[in-house]
Amino acid sequence: MNHSKSGFTLIELLVVLVIISIIAGVAVISVKTNSHRDSELFAHQLVNEITLAEQESLLRPATLGLYIYPDHWAFKRFVDADKNHPPSWQPIFNVRYLPSKLQLTLKNDQTENESGPDIVISPGGDLTPFHIFIGKKSQSPDWEIIGKANGEVSYHELNQE
Repeated sequence: MNHSKSGFTLIELLVVLVIISIIAGVAVISVKTNSHRDSELFAHQLVNEITLAEQESLLRPATLGLYIYPDHWAFKRFVDADKNHPPSWQPIFNVRYLPSKLQLTLKNDQTENESGPDIVISPGGDLTPFHIFIGKKSQSPDWEIIGKANGEVSYHELNQE
């Protein structure tokens, strides 16, 4: 009698299920790590751009301002009034857009001025003290950027509990 088997044994099915679950677990961990890494890279990029603006302010010399909007940020240079134009803030670098999953929250001691920048960088190396919090939308922030009046800018990870 020649019996031919068709199908898989129970052991073979269990081995395949274990392999699939291991791969799925690694993928979930990788996605969580990558999304956290995105906010870290963004914080690092913004700190570098603020530092670059400080150097630009010293080299020109010019007063620069950082404007922070819900979906982008921009650096502008203060231009004094002349015969034909009032004083104004003019764009200096390209506008930068936030990744769609991230949000910025700015906190500083400066009173809100609708026409002026959120952060002012002076030619002397000083800037408006500030805290910028970075995180995913509708979640607590992962990173904080701190700007001190003496021009020092740094960032660190916030403790997640």
